[in-house]
Amino acid sequence: MISISKCMRLRVPLTLIVTILLLACGGLSGKQRAATETAIKSLRKIEAATQVGITFVPYGQLIVEAKAAVNDAVATLPNCDLRIELNATMDAYADVGQVWNAKIQNNGTLYSKYGLGLNMIPKYSLPAKKTDFGADTLGDHVEAEIAMQMIWVAAADHLKSAAAIFEENKLNDKSLRSVPKPSTAGDATTASLQLENQNRTML
Repeated sequence: MISISKCMRLRVPLTLIVTILLLACGGLSGKQRAATETAIKSLRKIEAATQVGITFVPYGQLIVEAKAAVNDAVATLPNCDLRIELNATMDAYADVGQVWNAKIQNNGTLYSKYGLGLNMIPKYSLPAKKTDFGADTLGDHVEAEIAMQMIWVAAADHLKSAAAIFEENKLNDKSLRSVPKPSTAGDATTASLQLENQNRTML
């Protein structure tokens, strides 16, 4: 049994020639709220399980349950910060499942040039150490137990951010921030004017 003891907004400069603009995409609809709330509850069940202790098989069951709920939620959301945080939380919890399985199968040491570690070590900035044997082939390494703990921390941070964004939207009826990618300068100009008009309306 293993246990573990931001609300960030996307900010991009607004000019007429930028390729990424922040535009309000409206508050959450009833369907979006319900789906997001279910997803957050499912993710919090995983978080709680890691805090009190859980074994591999029931952990995998919680992952499957949460993945279904998160898929339902993100399918209703635009490309916004809430969607990003939900996906990042789910990815982190699922990644722990992969590391845990590797630990069971082969002692679970992750290597920076081989297997799971090739992606996991840089993705979560895991503290890899020099490998004495086979370093040229395997690269640096980090123990699975340490990797799991650190990825769980990353998951909890993303979940905290998602929950904060969701609660802010519910309480203040604030818009989410979408991230459209205009393909031309004309599209960027149109998007900029839309945002300026919205700001005038709000004033």
